[in-house]
Formats: sequence, C-alpha cells, structure tokens
Amino acid sequence: MSFSSCGSDDDPTPDKPDDNGTEKPGSKTMILNVEKGSTLKQVFDEQISQFQVTYDNYGMETAEFHLDTIIAKGNLTIEDINFLNNLDRYLYEVTEAHNVIWEVTDVENIFGQGDPSPILDLSETQFVESTLWGETYLANHLYPEAGELTNRFFVIFPKNIEVIEEEALEYKYIYDITNLLGECLQEIGESAFANAQFPQKEEENGLELVFPSSLKKIGSNAFYETPLKKATTSNNATLEPGAFGNRIEILELNGVEEICTSFASSELSLTTVYMQDVKYIGERAFWGCYNLETVSMPHIEYIEKEAFGQTTTNDNRSNLEIKAEDLKNLKKIGDYAFKGINKMPDLSLATNLIKIGDQPFSNSDPKRPEIIIPQNVKEWGYNLGEFKIAHIYPKLPPLYEGDLELPYYSTAIYCDTLYVPKGCKNIYMEGAKNPRPPLPNILLSCGIEVATGIILEE
Repeated sequence: MSFSSCGSDDDPTPDKPDDNGTEKPGSKTMILNVEKGSTLKQVFDEQISQFQVTYDNYGMETAEFHLDTIIAKGNLTIEDINFLNNLDRYLYEVTEAHNVIWEVTDVENIFGQGDPSPILDLSETQFVESTLWGETYLANHLYPEAGELTNRFFVIFPKNIEVIEEEALEYKYIYDITNLLGECLQEIGESAFANAQFPQKEEENGLELVFPSSLKKIGSNAFYETPLKKATTSNNATLEPGAFGNRIEILELNGVEEICTSFASSELSLTTVYMQDVKYIGERAFWGCYNLETVSMPHIEYIEKEAFGQTTTNDNRSNLEIKAEDLKNLKKIGDYAFKGINKMPDLSLATNLIKIGDQPFSNSDPKRPEIIIPQNVKEWGYNLGEFKIAHIYPKLPPLYEGDLELPYYSTAIYCDTLYVPKGCKNIYMEGAKNPRPPLPNILLSCGIEVATGIILEE
C-alpha cells in the first residue's frame, strides 16, 4: 500500500481510497509551536486528528497515523519530553483502538536495518529548567530521558545544548550529531555516547568530529565502542581517560595543555597524535598504544611515568619516533616513559631537561650507538641503557640515587666510551672505582660505568 505526500501542511491531500474505501492522508509534517513549557500535549492534541485515519480491520479498530516529521519549536520541559517518550501509549488511550500504526513513507533509514522512524526535529527548541517527581532538570542539559526519544524517533536535537549528561545517549541511535556539537556545548559526560549506533555510512567509514571551542570537558569513555576515527579539539578542554573511545585513530588536540593519566591506554587503533599546545602528559597516558607511530608535541614540558610505555616483547614494540625538536622545552622524563619504544628519543635539543627517571628507555634491543645527555640535567635514575658512546654535557655530574655498593650495584648508564665537558674529567672521576678487577671498568659516583675505562673531554 503506498501513499503520496501532501503538497501543503495546511491543505492535506488525501491519497486514493484503499480496498475498503477508506481515504488516507498523504505523508505529512506536523509543526508544534510550544510557547509555554509543559503544553506540548495540548498543542499535539489540536493537530493529531489531521494525520489520523481509523478503520475496521477484520473486526478490530485500527488507528493509522501518517506522519513523517514532527517539528517542535519553543520551550520544552521534562514533562514534554516524557510525553513524547510515551506517545504510542497515549495514542492507544485517546483512540481506544485495538491497533495503532505509524505510516512513515518518505524517511530514509540511514541505519541500514529495520523500518524507518519518524523524524523528530527539536533544533528550534530549548530545554528549559523544570522539575518532575521532586527532581530538577537544568536548562539546556540533555538527560537520559531526552536520549530515550531515539527509541521512537530519528531525533535532531536542539542547537543550544550545554551539557550532555552521563550515559545520556548510551546505546542510542544517533541520527544527526551536528547540533549536539554546537558552540554552546560545554561538557560531555561519562559514557555519554558509549555504544551508540551511528548511520551506516559512518559505522563503515569512521566518524570524524570537530569539537567546539566552548567545550570544557569530555568525560571518561564518552565515545566508547563508537566509530569515532578522528577527533579535533579547539580549546583547553579537560579530557578524561578513554574520552574518545577505543576505535580512535587520529587525534588533533588543539588548545589542550594537559593529557591525563591513562588517557588512551591500550588503544590499539591509535596511530597519530598531534598535541600542539600540550605541556604535560600524565602517567600511562599512551601505555600500550603499540600502533602509535606519529606524535607531535612541540611544547611538551613533562612526560610522566610510563607515558608512552609498552611491553618489551618483540611482537608488539612500538615504532614510535619522537622528533628531537619536539623536546626542546622538556623538563622531565618519568620512569619507564618510553619503555619498549624501538627508537630511543634524541635528547640533543632538550636543553631544558632537568630530570630523567628510572629505565626511561628500557628495551630488549642490543647495545645502542650513543646517548646525549644535555647540559642542564641534574638528576637521573638507574638503567638509562647500554651504549657504545655516551656524551654527557652537564659540567657537574647528575645526582644518582641508585645503589653503587659492590658487588650488587646498579648503573645509570653503561658505555664503552664516555665523553664529558672540557675541564670536567676530574670532577666526574671523584670517588670512581673499579667494580670488576682485573677488567678496566670504571664506575663513577654519578652512576656511569665505562667498560673500557676510556673517559675523554670534548
């Protein structure tokens, strides 16, 4: 059975009679102007008869509604939202029919499965502050109750949403996310879109989102198990662990200054991160991101414990390569910060570096060619690695708090040949000892062991 669309909302054009002689209205759009909150039901009642056909179907009365789109305008309260959520039940009550059927004819099902739903366009509405059953619902907040609308409609949400509450759209169908990322948006709550279903095209090709400059916070797991592939921020928003979900591949974090602890831990899909303004990367921020290959962080100052760490098995070590010029503002490298990274970062331009933690570059690779320690390093931990050549540029040996007691001692650096600044060899040699006689090894009090005993000035 087919129906044709009306040429005008004000002048319904009936379709041809069906087999039992009942005339049916064509597909239509209902416009609801709600000037005062909590009056949506009244406005709806005034119009619904234009879209209704009631007929007898084998002895059972059937109410059929021909409605493709509902456009609401004005102010909506939580009472109005609940009315829309329970619209099917309401229609059964007011028609007293055995069956209630929605006929949707001109709406494409962009989700690729099931029958299409009517479109509910709320883009010109405002969610106003209201109270229901003793609970207050704040203005311009999208609560799970509004998210429930997606169970019945393809929803276009208001443009002025400021906060998307926790789990508001979890497991929901997101017909159009555009308005939700408008310039009024300030916060996306924990698991707000977790496991949400997006249109088939985006599910297959990946979702790319640009977040507004007004946004201040994205909660943990906000986009968990969604097809979000690329995300771009525009200001210094707080990003909680797993904010962009577990399928993210590319991050462009503009304006963001701090990356939190466990930000993207074990996100195997993540390949590229641009952190233009980031100064601080927290513990385990990118731990386990084995496929991470490109990182840009030109203003980084602090890289905390295990920030880019990986396990050290040969099968899953990261090919991440850090640009030397990106470390020129770096002040601290935390313990195990680059554990398991195939290529050790070049510290030659890190002239502001003060502290290096324990085992920051630990790796199962063989002895590396060389390491360069910049002139301002004042403290380092144990086991920075084994090298053929070590260039140590601080004029005073860095403080080492590891165990130098023989025979079970630890070292900061183990090398074949050591280079120190001109005129500083005697300073470095103070307290030196041979830990392995009769071998020529020299163990310095700053934790450097020189296997050949060759220490040169440059």
